[in-house]
Order: sequence, then structure tokens, then C-alpha cells
Amino acid sequence: MRKIILLVLICLTLFSCRPQPDLQQLEEYDGSFSSLFELYWENMNRNYVFWALDSPSSEWDEVYDEYYPLFAALDLSQEAYDAKIETAFIYFCEISKELSDIHYSLYLCFPDGDYRSFAKYRYVLLNDSGYTDEEIFSAFLSDDDSLMNSTEYSENAESIARNTFGINLDSISERVFFGEVRTSGPLEDCHVLLIRDEDGDIGFLAFLGIYDDVLYFSFSSFMFTEYLYSNQETKQCAEQFLDYWNTLINDEGNSLKGLIVDLRGNTGGYNNDISLLWGPLIKNDVHIMDYRFKEGMNRLDYTPWTEYFVHSSAKKDFNHPIAVITNKATASNGEISALFFKALDDFYGFDTASFGNSTSGGMGSAYMDNNMNITPDEDPYYHNGGQFLVGNNVDLYVSTQNSLGRYRNGTVLEGEGIAPDYPIERSGAADTRLKAALNWIKSR
Repeated sequence: MRKIILLVLICLTLFSCRPQPDLQQLEEYDGSFSSLFELYWENMNRNYVFWALDSPSSEWDEVYDEYYPLFAALDLSQEAYDAKIETAFIYFCEISKELSDIHYSLYLCFPDGDYRSFAKYRYVLLNDSGYTDEEIFSAFLSDDDSLMNSTEYSENAESIARNTFGINLDSISERVFFGEVRTSGPLEDCHVLLIRDEDGDIGFLAFLGIYDDVLYFSFSSFMFTEYLYSNQETKQCAEQFLDYWNTLINDEGNSLKGLIVDLRGNTGGYNNDISLLWGPLIKNDVHIMDYRFKEGMNRLDYTPWTEYFVHSSAKKDFNHPIAVITNKATASNGEISALFFKALDDFYGFDTASFGNSTSGGMGSAYMDNNMNITPDEDPYYHNGGQFLVGNNVDLYVSTQNSLGRYRNGTVLEGEGIAPDYPIERSGAADTRLKAALNWIKSR
């Protein structure tokens, strides 16, 4: 079972609408199912960022009215505890599936000491693939990830490297590797950054090369910031890859006809990576989004909107067409990147277009790093939102975003995702999404 790191955040003295606990702290957990639900409901009521979307009126109160009696009935049930905890988990799944936060996850401790988890991101992918709630909740209850292989989660940097471009990743035995590799597909001058985990499995993959005079770039997640502050070997390989990326973009003598940024299966990561990767494409900072945080005594109390910029690091703008490929598994900073390229076209005169499927719908931040553009003297943890737990032995743990984002034109896309300019169905071996992106660039 996957391990989770439980973080105890600052105790917040905020108001909860219903029921109304002491403002200084929530009621103590007494070990009952009714208490477990009540503390979950109260913590969500004061910490969750998405109530403007999910409970603009009394919807969250109605959840309390419906589910408190169900959890209370478990206290009186004569069933075995194992059966009751499974029922409680299904109740939490039913509640959680309606939430807009793609970063949201809930972990419930079972008698065996392991956690069963609900993750909204996984739910979205499985639901989009046609699985019923019963099938999805059963998979969550058994901690079975096999269903994910039939979703767009399986269309990612690694599968594209292997299946579309014929890159033999298994021939790379090093734990950390950067260098040029041969391909059996249509990608020339292919350079790969590959980092394996402690078990020898691929933990991170980025690769780029020239595909019919078009620069192609794909990577599994936004982890460059971490690797740049890692051990010397990993840092050196990450720096070499980024230097090569910058060289290809800024080489005035090359014959590039355009750029394809493939974000399929990219699950996000460090906010700093946004400017690190896309800053070399722009000579001026680009405003793409606004953020606000949950703050105050009431459910719908928020901070003012704060502008979010991608910071430039180039002497001139990249002046070729840019095609972006996304799918339902593109999430978090993968989606923010898709929004960046959309803003380039909508507001800055760049020639960009997107292909594939809508993204998953999670553009807020699950945690803070130093690129969120809040004021220097502002501690992000004074904002409620983020993680909370219930029980001395952590019977329940919930992780959720601490910010709500909107596109710079005011459109809130959280829970909805970013629709592509050219919807292209997943095609398997033919990779029609990539072909469509290439053909679009060739037509410019």
C-alpha cells in the first residue's frame, strides 16, 4: 500500500457554519463513525477552497443532513468493524466524487493498518473511461490500480517514447542518464533524461528531438526544480538537458519549422518549473492566471485575486508555430502549461494550437513554493486550505488544494479542464494526435 506523509498544519481559529464548534478548535474525535464524519465535514467546511463552485448556496449543508445519519447508524450497527469501515469508506467516496478539486485525496485507516484511498484524479480518469461508480469504488477499496491501464493515464511520456518513437528505454541501465539515444521511429537527434527510483523503475522521463524539422518535447512531470537541487550526478544531468533544450530553442541558424510540446500524461509537479521550461520562449513576462485563497470565518471568504506570471528568460520571442498535445491525464502544472500556451495565442500574438482531449481540471496549487507571487511577508500557511487529519492515530487524512485558479479572462476551469482547439480521439499505435499537431505546424 502506498505510504503517505502526514503533515500537521497550524491550528486555525475560523468559523464553521454547521454545526458550530468552538472557534478555537474542533470537537475532539471520540472514535465513533459519527464523530469521524462530523470532524471531516467541519474541516472541509473551513478549509476547502472550492466552495464558490461546489457549494454556492446550501449544498454542503445538504451533504451533512444526508450523511450524518448514515454514519451515526454505523455506530449502532451490529456488523463487524471491518464491514462498517468499508461502508464508511464508500460513503466518503460518494461524497468526494462530487468535489471539483482534482488534487483532492482522502485516506481512511483500516484495521490492517493500511490506508484505503480515494483520489479525485483517478476517479475522473476512470469515470471518463466509462467505469461505473461501483467498479471504481471497488477498485479504490481493494487498492487495485489495474483499471488505470485502460484510461488515458497509460498514454504518457514513457508509452509515447516506446511506442511512437521506438526509444528502447530498457537499454539505458544507468540510474541517472542524459545523452543521445538511437530510435527506430521518426525522431532524430533524440536526447533523453531518465531517472530511476530506488527499485530501478523509471521515476522520471524527458526526451526531445527533431521530428520532420519540428522540435518535439515530452516529459512525465515537472520535477526539474527538485533535480537541480539533488545530488551532483542528478543535478548535472538535469542541467545538461535544460541547456540542450535552451540551445535548440535559441539557435537562430537551425531549420526548425515549429515546436510540439506533448503534455499527455503529465501529472504536474513544481511551480518553478513553469518559468524554468517556458521562460526561454518569451522575452516578456506573461500573465496567464489569477489565484485566490480561502481565508476568513465563512465558507465563501477568500483573499483577493492575485495575478500569476510566467517569467521570461529569452532575448526574443520564439517565432515559430507551437502545437500542444493534451489528454485527460494532463493535470496540475501540465494544465497550467496548456493555459500558458493558450494565453500566448489569445493575448500575446503567438501562433499556438492545442490537440487531443480536455485536461483533467486541476489548476490550483496543492502546496506552496516560491513562485506563487504572494507578497514576500506573507506566510502561505496562514491561508486555510491544504491538508487536515482526524484522530490521534490518523484515522482519516485529507489533502486538498490551497488555492483556486482562473484563466486571465476570468473563466474558472477548475473541475472542468481545458478543451483543445482540435479534439482528436486517442488512436493507439497510429498516434493521430501527434500527426494532427505535426500537420497543423506544416500548414502554417
